Amino acid sequence: MKKVRITTSGKSTGVGAYSNQWMYSLSEKKEIKPVRTEYSRTGNHWTHTWHLLPGEYLEVDVEISGGGHHYCGCQKLIVHENGEYQYTQWEGSLPDFVDPTCDCEAFCEVVEGVEV
Repeated sequence: MKKVRITTSGKSTGVGAYSNQWMYSLSEKKEIKPVRTEYSRTGNHWTHTWHLLPGEYLEVDVEISGGGHHYCGCQKLIVHENGEYQYTQWEGSLPDFVDPTCDCEAFCEVVEGVEV
C-alpha cells in the first residue's frame, strides 16, 4: 500500500498566538507522531509531515489568537487507496483515546467550532 504525505503548519509567537495539530489513527486508537518536523530559523514556526497509509484519522487542531481566543476543532481525515485524501467534519465528541490538547473549559463545544 502506498503512503500519502500530509503536511500541517504551526506557530508559537511567544506572546500568546499558538497553533498546532495532532493526528490520531482511528483504527489503531492511538496518536500518530509526525515523521518529520521542520522549524523556521527563529523556531517560532514549524511544519509537521506525516506519511499515512489508507484509512481514517482524526486531526485535532488548536488555534489560539494573540488575544487569547480559541478556535479549536477536529476533522476526520480519510486517506484512500488511490493516494487521494479528503477532510470531513468530525461528528460527536472526542474518542476516549484522544487527550484534549487544549485546556479550554468546554473542549467538546470548541470541537464543534464554537469560540470560547
